[in-house]
Amino acid sequence: MVAGQIISDRSQERQSLEVEGDQIQNSIQQLSIPTSKLTELPEPNFATEEAAIQQIKDELKLMESNSVAPRPETLFRFKDETLRKLLEASKLEERAKSITAEANERTQLAVSKARLVGQLNSAIAALNKAKNSYQHQQYEHSLNLVRQQAEMQRQQYQIASLVGKEQEIEGKLREITQIKSPVSGRVRRIKNLGQKYRQISLEIVIDVITKTDPTSNN
Repeated sequence: MVAGQIISDRSQERQSLEVEGDQIQNSIQQLSIPTSKLTELPEPNFATEEAAIQQIKDELKLMESNSVAPRPETLFRFKDETLRKLLEASKLEERAKSITAEANERTQLAVSKARLVGQLNSAIAALNKAKNSYQHQQYEHSLNLVRQQAEMQRQQYQIASLVGKEQEIEGKLREITQIKSPVSGRVRRIKNLGQKYRQISLEIVIDVITKTDPTSNN
């Protein structure tokens, strides 16, 4: 062994620490990628449902204003018995037809009104469904915000933990130094003097070889 020759450089330990440090750095970079921000929910818009409800209400109001008014009843009495027999029967038949027509109109009006009422109920149900759907979206959005915040906190904790490990590895690497022989000679003994924290103290005994030493290889 000559002076300046490396006795120990702990290359395997250094390489292992460097590999571990690279892995930690890659993990930190992955965790540091910003997550996509949740988009805000648009303002609710129920104009279509509300317009449908108002239209049906207007139709119902117009139908009520155009409802069938009862026709005045007209009685015809003839003093002459012959005229009474000839004309009162005809008038009664006309009256019967008028009553039938009025009843048909009322029936048609009732059917149309019932149809509009059904449409109104359906339109109100559609509005309520739209409102409930928006409320559900708000609830899901709030849950996603909570999940995202929890995930961000978890990532920050992981990054802090990894940074701590990285600093610890850097400290270990700084402590790894090459041990070089101060003189030419042979290593006779290596004695472990103990360890304090992460530092190991070694005593290396070297038999110095001079040029006049017949056992010298130089």
